[in-house]
Amino acid sequence: MPQPIIKVTITPNQPMKVEVENATGSACTELTQPLVSNGTLVHQTLKPEYFEDKNSTDPVVNIEF
Repeated sequence: MPQPIIKVTITPNQPMKVEVENATGSACTELTQPLVSNGTLVHQTLKPEYFEDKNSTDPVVNIEF
């Protein structure tokens, strides 16, 4: 697989748009985390590639009552 690419689009008076190409699964969100942590996440859309992680397992969720 080619090296991941992070595309950043800056438009005046609009939130910054960040898009990842050539990455699957949680690698997408891991790559953009430094940018997100420096601002406020307004909206997140996960592309179909996010759900293609071949090495991931079903998430385990612990809920305490």
